[in-house]
Amino acid sequence: ICKLAIQEIAPSPDGAKVAFLTQSVSHRMENPADIEIFEVPSSGGETRQITHNQALEAGLRWSPDSRSIYFVVHAAGGSLEGSYRDVQGRLYRLNPEDGKIERLGADFAGSLEDLEVLPSGQLIALGLKGTEQQVYQIDGAKATKLPGVAGSYSGFSAPRSGNALLVRRSSINHPAQV
Repeated sequence: ICKLAIQEIAPSPDGAKVAFLTQSVSHRMENPADIEIFEVPSSGGETRQITHNQALEAGLRWSPDSRSIYFVVHAAGGSLEGSYRDVQGRLYRLNPEDGKIERLGADFAGSLEDLEVLPSGQLIALGLKGTEQQVYQIDGAKATKLPGVAGSYSGFSAPRSGNALLVRRSSINHPAQV
């Protein structure tokens, strides 16, 4: 019997379901299959494993309509496209009903590392190209760099309403600031 710990919890916006991400109880990387996405009704009931792969999923986010779960597989976190191998960071959209997974930002020639879903449903991600990590809007396979200043963005947070992002940015001459 395999026992797992819960690493992340993400309640759906409609309140009907809870998605969660597991890890080994030792918190060590013992088996990539220990890190998977599950779903359970908020009212209780049977837990259902949604993903079955060799990738290390992270950053669970629901779409505003509660129909999709977005997640990231960080650089060196494996791949959903077959057996475990290290690739650049990638973003995915999961349909929890049928388990279908779509890779997002596939045309981006860098590493996509973190994501946020805006109240409008737009997907925003941090993309690393060269030595700068910038903010990109993701639309299907396309990644469009958003206006910003030179430097690197290391994190962001989206409000529950509105159209602004809270970001951390640094440059060679400036430490990280919000």
